[in-house]
Amino acid sequence: MFNYINHVSNCLLLQKFKKNKLFLISILLFPIIYFASCKESGGGEDLEFAPDFTLTFFYGDKEYKNKEVTLSSLRGKPVIILFTASYCPTCKYMFDAFEPYMGKDFFIMGIGTNDKFDLFKLKIESTNTKIPCAFDTVGLSKKYDIFALPLTVFIKSDGKILKKVRGTMGKERIAETFAELKGAKN
Repeated sequence: MFNYINHVSNCLLLQKFKKNKLFLISILLFPIIYFASCKESGGGEDLEFAPDFTLTFFYGDKEYKNKEVTLSSLRGKPVIILFTASYCPTCKYMFDAFEPYMGKDFFIMGIGTNDKFDLFKLKIESTNTKIPCAFDTVGLSKKYDIFALPLTVFIKSDGKILKKVRGTMGKERIAETFAELKGAKN
């Protein structure tokens, strides 16, 4: 009987260790997976045109609030789209980091996607950002291949995508990318 109890307790300890081991491995792998997803795509010779869309801004100053915007109508000026959601922990940081570039030869907009409108609206209103925001009602997740948020899309003035950056960008990287976008040839 004692051997049986000893055997069962060893099995239970082994199962607990295996569960803890899996938990520990997942914690160690999370940063690797996360930072692997924080990468750029785009650039090179074969730039694709940004998929066109029309949305209505629900947030922004009086120039943009309740106004409809079509992406292709913004050609002639570089455009930056911040795709985010209410559950995105770095949303406020990203809006704060991009605000200094508003009106400086760039058009910046935030778009809520993969979310509920009411939750996204509350999140945006709590940021007090000056960046105009809209909510995806036309399936941009599929058009822009959005599988992780935040996603920032930098579009040259001719409408071609310069790059897509998945994940949070540091202020230095943001400044470099804006300089690259400003100097990009059409």
